[in-house]
Amino acid sequence: MDIEDFIMTKSSFPFQLTLSSLKFWKKHSSSITINEGDSTQKVVYLGNVLTAWAKGDQSVNRALETLWTNFNRKNSKKNNDPIQMRLTIRNSGLKAETRQFGLTEYWANRITYCCWRNNYPKVFCWVYRHVGRRGKPELRCHAVLCQKEESAKRMARLLEQRLAMALREFLREKMLRQRARMSLMEIPVRKLLLVKGMANFRPPIERSRSAPRLVSIVEETEEEQEEEDEMIKLFQKQLDLEEEEDFAELSSISLGEEEEEEEDDDDLVRFVQSKLFALQNAKNRDDEDDENDSAIDSESFKSDEIVCNNRTSEIKSENGNES
Repeated sequence: MDIEDFIMTKSSFPFQLTLSSLKFWKKHSSSITINEGDSTQKVVYLGNVLTAWAKGDQSVNRALETLWTNFNRKNSKKNNDPIQMRLTIRNSGLKAETRQFGLTEYWANRITYCCWRNNYPKVFCWVYRHVGRRGKPELRCHAVLCQKEESAKRMARLLEQRLAMALREFLREKMLRQRARMSLMEIPVRKLLLVKGMANFRPPIERSRSAPRLVSIVEETEEEQEEEDEMIKLFQKQLDLEEEEDFAELSSISLGEEEEEEEDDDDLVRFVQSKLFALQNAKNRDDEDDENDSAIDSESFKSDEIVCNNRTSEIKSENGNES
């Protein structure tokens, strides 16, 4: 029993009731797609080459020719294993999964160009701005081989739409934050939760290149023993270096003390010599004083003797005269 027979049997209307006579069924039968989900395709990765331009045909023409030539040359060889890839187009860009390289994400803010060419109907390519050595940016053209021509066209068209939508959302959220900052008002939490333009256009801070990377910890006894031995060796080397530094410091201190002792001895010798010289000078002065005193005494004695002789002669002369 179909739905029309069920309605006719259960209804008690005096006229015939069918689905075509119910207009409200037609009104609610149409649908609209608000947001498409992620599109995933199984493709073959052709590789990537450096390019000098970020946009335009000149950025992909020579790169596609090189990649296609290399792919045909490798495909002609035996035991060739092409790189199978699951390519997903998301609101934030591209996500590629391979067995050889794992998961790789291409963010919307670094995809500069994507296209499909009539010369290579099953090839879809895009230009991505990588970060090379020492932070130097470099442009690389990536290409994949799809199973059908329509798949390549659809991927190019869908990626262009997603990139444009991500850029619009990013600019809208940026203007919203700028207006809120200029008007000194806080953005409601509801808008902060709903607007995800920045999250789709560029990677979050915790997934940036400057964020610390988490690695898996593999616990193995042999590796732990080797690490312990290396740590013990490093610790022993550090102790030896510290002992050598202490010995050098002590030797320098002892040499300094010996030099100080030698300097003290020299000072003592000079002091003793100066004292001896002073004593010698004092002794010489005393001797000179003694000689002077003796000379003076002898002269005074001679003068006294002369005076005495004169006196005795005078006394004798007086005695003679009296007699």
